[in-house]
Amino acid sequence: MMDLDPELLQQILDVFSIELEEQLLSISNSLLQLERASSEVDRVAELESIFRAAHNIKGAARAIDVKHVADIAHHLESLFSQLKQQSGEQSSTHAIDLAFETLDVIKSCMTAYLSDKEPEIDLAQLYERLECSLEVIATQNTVTEPPSVSEVVPVAPDVVTLDGISGDAHVQQAVATSRVEEPAKLVGTALSDGILRVSAAKIDQLIASGEEMQSAHTEMGLHSVEMKQLKNEMLQLCELLQPIKFMLKTNRFTPSQKKLYGELKKVVNIGQVMKQRSECLHASMHTAMVDFGFVTAELNDNLYALRLVAATKLMQEISRLVRDTGRSLGKEVQLEVHGDEIEIDRVILDELKAPLIHLIRNSIDHGIESAAERLEEGKPADGLITICFSRSGSEIKITVSDDGRGIDRHKVADAAVKKKLITLEERHGMDAVSQLELIFKAGFSTCEMVTDVSGRGVGLDVVRERLTAIKGRVFVETTSQQGTCFHLYLPRLLSTERGLLVKVAADIYVIPSRSVDRLITVAAADIVKVDGNEAVLIDERPVLIRSLAKTLNLSIASEVEGADALMLLIIKQGASAVAFLIDDVVHEREVVIKPLMGALSKIPHVLGAAVSASLGVMVVLNSYVLLEQALRSSSDLKLKKENHKVVVKQRILLVDDSITTRTLEKSVLESKGYHTSLAVNGSQAWDILQSESFDLIISDVEMPLMNGFELAAKIKGDARLKETPVIIVTSLANDADKKRGIDAGADAYIVKSQFESRALLKLIGQLI
Repeated sequence: MMDLDPELLQQILDVFSIELEEQLLSISNSLLQLERASSEVDRVAELESIFRAAHNIKGAARAIDVKHVADIAHHLESLFSQLKQQSGEQSSTHAIDLAFETLDVIKSCMTAYLSDKEPEIDLAQLYERLECSLEVIATQNTVTEPPSVSEVVPVAPDVVTLDGISGDAHVQQAVATSRVEEPAKLVGTALSDGILRVSAAKIDQLIASGEEMQSAHTEMGLHSVEMKQLKNEMLQLCELLQPIKFMLKTNRFTPSQKKLYGELKKVVNIGQVMKQRSECLHASMHTAMVDFGFVTAELNDNLYALRLVAATKLMQEISRLVRDTGRSLGKEVQLEVHGDEIEIDRVILDELKAPLIHLIRNSIDHGIESAAERLEEGKPADGLITICFSRSGSEIKITVSDDGRGIDRHKVADAAVKKKLITLEERHGMDAVSQLELIFKAGFSTCEMVTDVSGRGVGLDVVRERLTAIKGRVFVETTSQQGTCFHLYLPRLLSTERGLLVKVAADIYVIPSRSVDRLITVAAADIVKVDGNEAVLIDERPVLIRSLAKTLNLSIASEVEGADALMLLIIKQGASAVAFLIDDVVHEREVVIKPLMGALSKIPHVLGAAVSASLGVMVVLNSYVLLEQALRSSSDLKLKKENHKVVVKQRILLVDDSITTRTLEKSVLESKGYHTSLAVNGSQAWDILQSESFDLIISDVEMPLMNGFELAAKIKGDARLKETPVIIVTSLANDADKKRGIDAGADAYIVKSQFESRALLKLIGQLI
């Protein structure tokens, strides 16, 4: 080890670690491009890039005596020196696979070195495999003598510049005396490219200072307002003194009055001076505040920009993942990336990596078919995953899509029932969106066998959980045999947020604006009762009402008896929504979110805190955690009976052998508060009718065992059931079929091609 100051050596190692990561990533990307190189020019360019990067790693590692990394890089350099001699030949797949494996070993060796441990890897075996591959390639080459390193590698600059260490004598001596055949540089550490490396901690300190300046600017604004009020009060005082000033112009005063005259005259003069000074001071303060505000805003914008990094680096790592995962599953998968030049908060980008990897592995394992299946379906043999980055208002939208088989939502719902995540009754009442949302439930998986990729019960709930932690959200769309698309929405900056300030129990809380679907005020008389829960109809669907105070575990009563109107804040994620009862809305503003420390950071529904000069410290709430908590809780509101409508749970029996039709009609009926039971054919419906009573029956016609006409005829022929209205909903549209329905006793006949939910609900309202 070099005889260097420990602190200086640590700085050198820190810089080398960063550079090593970048060089390994560069080699990995070049290997991926090498596999797809279609021309000799492209092939040579990628080989040259890999060779140079391996050479630079070797030289830099030897300069600081990281022996194992240097030795492995030397073997890798030799391998690609030989590959460059294969003019006009396609690079060996075996050699590329071995190179990828070697990159992983270099990472492990560097980790072991930093931990002062020996690598737990059989390096001798790796060297032997690299030598064998080298010999195989050498026998294929017609050129026996590869060019020397000096012919292909330029000499590095005389001065090695490290993070904040330029031309240090110790560093120069270390480089000069190290075991390096040729001078080598730590690529990217020199300032010739105009890049200066600054630690993330230092950037965060600057940002914190900028945020304090923003708070100071806010304080100045308040002082300016107070100064304006003082100026107005001085004007009022001068106006009050004005009559006295005219009275003092007369000379008819007694001796005692003359003394009072002198004192009053001083007061009037002082008032005039204070008026002028307050006007000048207010004008100066206002100008200074405006200038300070401009500088502060510009400084903060620039400071926040320091946190931003392009998504390109993450996508380079993902490219390797797609290749390796596809290979492990016997599938060839291509990756297309668009818009990855977009810059995102580095913390968000780091946290995004795990969810993105999970989605991609899931797409390759479950979504992309085998080559044989794809060819049979008329698709290209290679699967395709596309990742697109774009701006969506103040957020970044990331779309992850594949061209695979899509998600079978019925299979998803069946798997959820099997794993007891939902009941069978809940499953029948779900619409398409709700069924797809089940993939985000904890413990959900459709994989029966545990593998390295799937089936471990760690599903997409982890994706949603990780995204929620960084104020993101995810939605899914799918089309059978065409593919699946996940839409991820993330803030561009983690530390700033557009927030809605709401008042609850005399305190003010901040709710991120992006999670708010709408803010409404409803009359107490418009509150409906659904399965014992208060709800409000939003777009003709019931949305449960919960007290935000109760959800936050605030010890106050949640009774709103006698209230004429309720202010509700609707928070929505996917198919789930809750209307939170709040006291008032203060306003909406940009807030700087500061993380909480210690035990406070573990409060699940709290993102952090925001500071306001006028309102003090405000808690910033995690909307989506609140949503989940509210959905799991029971009703917590108490309304006077006359203050809300009670939805009478009238019972309807829905008979149809099509699961799609049953789901659609059940959703429409239950959105209006009807209790709906299901039957898959006329025979099953008749059995149910023997033991249960219903207010109305809706039936299809073409069903096994007993069709709808036969069912209607039996109902109308039964003394107990004949008064029960029957609606036929069928695809049979000719007049003869309509006549059969009427003859069977049906009270109404609706053709599915003309089906419209409002018309059905109106008809039900007329019949019961």
